[in-house]
Amino acid sequence: MKILHITTNAGGGAGRAALRLHQSLLKKGIESHILFLKDKVEGIQNAHCYADHENKLFFKFKDSFHRLQSKIASGFDKYQAFSLAKTPFDLLKVPIVREADVIHLHWVTKFLDYKSFFKKIGKPVVWTLHDMLPFSAGYHYLFGFDLAKFEHKLNANLTIKKAALKDFDQLSIVAPTQWLLNLSAKSELFSKYPHRVIRNLLDRAVFYPRPDLAALRAKFGFSTNDKILLYVAEDINDKRKGIDLFLALTDRLLAKKYKILLIGSGDFEKKDPNIVTMGKISADETLAAMYSISDVFVITSREDNYPNTVLESLACATPVVGFDNSGIAEMIQHQKTGYLASAFNTEEILNGIDYCISHRRELSENTKAFIDANCDETIICSQFIELYQELTNK
Repeated sequence: MKILHITTNAGGGAGRAALRLHQSLLKKGIESHILFLKDKVEGIQNAHCYADHENKLFFKFKDSFHRLQSKIASGFDKYQAFSLAKTPFDLLKVPIVREADVIHLHWVTKFLDYKSFFKKIGKPVVWTLHDMLPFSAGYHYLFGFDLAKFEHKLNANLTIKKAALKDFDQLSIVAPTQWLLNLSAKSELFSKYPHRVIRNLLDRAVFYPRPDLAALRAKFGFSTNDKILLYVAEDINDKRKGIDLFLALTDRLLAKKYKILLIGSGDFEKKDPNIVTMGKISADETLAAMYSISDVFVITSREDNYPNTVLESLACATPVVGFDNSGIAEMIQHQKTGYLASAFNTEEILNGIDYCISHRRELSENTKAFIDANCDETIICSQFIELYQELTNK
């Protein structure tokens, strides 16, 4: 049984989740392959790059032109992304796509061309949802997206997607959260397909509680007495991630003598000696150290599916404070592994931070059981293998 994972990028939450599953399947003896649009990942077995199968200059032109089209379609607003159903890439050009028994799609924005792919593929397809785009008319998340402004483009995009999927019946949908599964199962595009929840994998060889925290804290300039709050986002200025809600609390947090540790690209407008900005960190080992030295991880997303950051924090025995909305509500056990605040009540976020600080030890002791139940590699990998076998009878 030959499985091919397809995802646009090797980085980001979706790319990392796809890579983790691919490597886990290889360890289980499954012939797994992974295909990226143009990323070349060193040291990863059976990793492929679509760009290698086209003329270099021709690919660069097509990729650049399509990205420009996408920016124009979105009105050059990266925080209100509208993604086209059409791309100039024909996946069937790649031999491993034709050879695979099952195609497993992940985050394939600016890569998958609906019309050509579903017309030609002729084999079982699994699609793991990382946002709403696969079953939406063009938006990734509803928060902050101006439906009226994009109405004409949404209708045109939806027409393309409906036509592409009309006669395709070999699609199975996987969602990491029940929240996203429910939205997909009710959608016009995906309601006819089978759905199931399978959680994302976590690399527990990297994300685990670090010993000798005093030395680790000293390495990064913190003392054992510091109370450290961690905030992580791919882009800390993305309003969907709720940076403004967190900003509203900073004066009060600083007044409580908390240290604030920020990780992510973008500029944090509040400046203070007790706010430490680390920029974007790509190395998982460094990220794991940041989670471990922190007393609490704060996530103020207005809408999110299944953020790796929450899992990574809990795996490092650091409790998490977040809102009881979207997929995050399924990841935090209230007053057991963290604190769930009512959406979007910043006063409750503040209360949650105080609670986690004062109950740090007992909350940390509870995180392992949650991670064992929700991120066990054997269980998750077996669930995917069972799905692949159902689809191929192998």
